[in-house]
Amino acid sequence: MTFRIQKNRQNGQSITFAADDMHPDICPVRAAYRIFLRAKRLGQSDKQPMGVFANHQGITKYLTANKIAEVLQSFAKVCHPDLTRDEIMRFTSHSIRVWAVVLLDEAGMNADFIKSRLRWMGDSYRLYLRDTAVLQSKHISALEASSNDFVKLFGENRTVLPDIVPIDDTMGSY
Repeated sequence: MTFRIQKNRQNGQSITFAADDMHPDICPVRAAYRIFLRAKRLGQSDKQPMGVFANHQGITKYLTANKIAEVLQSFAKVCHPDLTRDEIMRFTSHSIRVWAVVLLDEAGMNADFIKSRLRWMGDSYRLYLRDTAVLQSKHISALEASSNDFVKLFGENRTVLPDIVPIDDTMGSY
């Protein structure tokens, strides 16, 4: 896939995507192909943007960040009717990239991989990383061997330690 124009100014950048035969409904290759076919069906030339659709009146419109946000917000309202207006407004076209960053981080992908696949220039993607249950589970797993060793060493000594710890007033307020 070649990105003719990008926000990161890496215009003309090409990235190879493999088709996801296990999940054809959400496969990015198939989605790109459907977008391409729709653009051709609606009469777009190769020099025009492919992100187009026909509205309810049959008028061809460009797929903009605002339209994507509108669709995501409508999904959020249906899935989470208890969200406030401010919470709903946080769903933007950028939310899809944020979701992808979080999923790749949970999968243990390194920074170079994340930046390359999601076309991120700097480290600003790190602002979107979340403390998720998947990462918490990985944290526990990563420490499991050391925790087991500690428990063996600690063993019977746990009953020797004092139950009451004096308050240390020398640290000040924090």
